[in-house]
Amino acid sequence: MTGTKLSKLQELIKKKEEINREILNELNIITDYKKEFEKRSKELFGKVKEYYTVKEASILTGKSKSTLYYYRSIGAIRIHKGKIRKEEVYILFAQSY
Repeated sequence: MTGTKLSKLQELIKKKEEINREILNELNIITDYKKEFEKRSKELFGKVKEYYTVKEASILTGKSKSTLYYYRSIGAIRIHKGKIRKEEVYILFAQSY
């Protein structure tokens, strides 16, 4: 290999390592939010649920019930029979921080 090809290869390896570090940082942040969400959920309701009522989701995320219904109207979340899936509440929780 010539010197220029070798240096380009080393640059690419450095960029790849940097991207991998950024991805790991993002995953750690997500994990931290998830742990905090589950901790807060257990404190408030005794266990992590599969579905939350709109009122519970409002308490957990700090968003008003009318805001949650607005999110449903624009298709951002699904509220079925007054209940919201845990994953959707978790995403709203993470967005509120």
